[in-house]
This record gives sequence, structure tokens and C-alpha cells, in this order.
Amino acid sequence: MPKKKENNQFFLYDHKYEDSGEFLDSVADLLRRNNIRINMLLVATYEDLEKELTEYLPPKFDVSVKNLNGVLTVNIAKEFEDDRKVRVRARILRYRETPFYLIVSDAKASDFKVVVSKLMNKHFPTISRVFITSEQMRYIFQQLEETTKLGIQVDSSIVKRRLPRKLKSKESRIIYTNSLYEEIFDEAESMDGWVQSVKFTAFETKEISEGITVDLPRFYGVVSRDCFISCRKNFLPFLDVVIPYSVKFALQRLTYLSSKSQTANDLLPDPVVIKFKGDYFSDVSKNKMFVEAMKSLDSSSISAYHSNPYIHLSLLDYLDGSSYDIWVLSTNRIVIVPQIKASSASMERLVKHVFERVQEGETEEYEQIANIQ
Repeated sequence: MPKKKENNQFFLYDHKYEDSGEFLDSVADLLRRNNIRINMLLVATYEDLEKELTEYLPPKFDVSVKNLNGVLTVNIAKEFEDDRKVRVRARILRYRETPFYLIVSDAKASDFKVVVSKLMNKHFPTISRVFITSEQMRYIFQQLEETTKLGIQVDSSIVKRRLPRKLKSKESRIIYTNSLYEEIFDEAESMDGWVQSVKFTAFETKEISEGITVDLPRFYGVVSRDCFISCRKNFLPFLDVVIPYSVKFALQRLTYLSSKSQTANDLLPDPVVIKFKGDYFSDVSKNKMFVEAMKSLDSSSISAYHSNPYIHLSLLDYLDGSSYDIWVLSTNRIVIVPQIKASSASMERLVKHVFERVQEGETEEYEQIANIQ
């Protein structure tokens, strides 16, 4: 008889399923019957992902792709400077009728991140990394709690804080706690930061005798801002809640940014507008901090035309040549105007940088602010 691990590997990577739905059902069954952890990553592309992975091979990577009824099996090897090679097997499937793809693997989380996540980064801007905000992560945990009728206890979290006078750096700390998830998000907000990831246990409280209760673990997981997701014991809450809401939130932003990207070469491009909750720019000293924050975006250059009393910047993204004019003409909004070329992947990268280094906000249409006094 084959070993259990080999059997799991077969159903994860080699079995030919009728469709992606049958594959996900199989993953749920594997987690229910075995003590294995599944790691996942959501990425987005409007192009043929299989073609992109097979036609462009980044340096230091070796990739093979096999298509089994629309569910891809990929074997990835990454070579490091010390001649060490890390190999990861994964399955990739399109998530419903969206431009999002779910990458699934039982590889160690550390291997997954240095191989799979890095490979996706190398395919920028064709493949776009996406993110969800702290507020959206909090909402996902609320829905997870309501849907499963279980408590959510945070085992550890990574919380990052903005450093106002040192915007080229940020403070990051791992918090080990047995707190409920609300406390982690409240703390991040109070310290002017954001939640990067949450490792948690979902538990059921049972009364074992009169007045005595015990918390029984039911499943375990990780939800991250960059849409890295991990689960053990029960896949269904992730399939029913975590993944759909992550896709929903990321798709809303991607659709919005894609519509702006398509106007970049127009005479009057349609700008991206970010609205903050408070009057962030009511303090003129924030202008300089904002300019420094924009300068800290990796692989980009900034030209500052004005910084007082209003802000006007020009930004060039070296990764794909996207360019923007950035204006701040009110106390609570940023207007980003695409110039000639601006990919949706680059826009996503820029918006993520603003949310992390300045403040999280909401995107809105330019028409919504046109008549504001």
C-alpha cells in the first residue's frame, strides 16, 4: 500500500479532476481526514496564466506546467546563491469567472513564500499581486465567526506601524497572544498601523460540567494582507468565507483600477481618487511626510513640482514604465492621474504603498469630488 503522504500527494497534484470544483472538494476531504496544512495564494491576471508561466522563465527558476482539465499542476524549482535549490509542487485554478487564480500547495509556508510568491512577483505586471485592507480583514473574521458559530482566538499576528518621521522604514512586530481578533485590529488602529497577518485558532466552547467550560479547537488558519492563506483541519470555512470575501474585496479594487488604466493614453485620463477618513492634510507638515513616503516606493522615482501649500508630484514606476501625476488639493483626498502608460498591476502597487505608508482609505470616482467646494 502507498504511504499516506504519497497518497495525499497524488490527490493534490496528479489526479485528473472533472473541474476545479471537484479538486477543491478533494482538498476539503484531505484536510478533514489528515493532519496536513494547505497554503494558498491569490493572484490576478487578465491574460492566459498557463501561457505566461510557460513562455517566460525568470532567472534562477525552473518551471514545468501540466494542464489537467483546467487545473494546472506546476513544479517549481528556485536556485539560490549558495547553489541550494528549493522545489515546490502546486495546483493553480481559476476562481470562478474572475481574473483571480488560487495557488494551492502543501509545501512548507517558508518554501511556498520564497518560491511561489517570488515567482509570481517576477511575472509583474502580467500577473498582479493583490491585497486586502485591515478593515476588510476584520470583516472577514467577523463573517468567519458568524458563519461557523465558533470563537476566533489569535495565536500570533504581525502588526506594522507607520513611523511618521522615518517613512522609509516601518516598525514591524510579531505579537503572541491568546486575544480575540477584535483586540488585534483595535490595537493596530490605535497605533497608526495595519495588520499584516493573523494566525488563529477557531474554537468551540463546551460546558463539561456545571459552571465549567472548555475551548475545543476545531480548525486553524492564517489570513494575510497580501492574500496568502493557510489552513489546517477544515477547508470549508476558507472555501465559503475567507477566499470569496478576499476575492470580492480585491476584485472591486482591481476592476476600478483597470478602468483607470485603460484611459492612461487618453487626452483626459480618468484619475484614481483615494479618500481618507479624516483630514490628513489639514496639518501642512504632513505634506513633506507624504512626499517622503512616496519617495520610499521601491523601484520608482519621484519629481516634486510643488509641496506647499498643495502637492504635485510625478512618479515613474521602473518595474514596467507606468507613470503618474499625483495631486493633493484638499485635506482628505489624493488624486492620481495616469500618464500615457499605467498598468493596473502598477496602480495596485502604488495604492498599496499609500495605504501602508500614509493611511488606509477608500477609492472613489473623480466625479464624486468634482462639485465639492
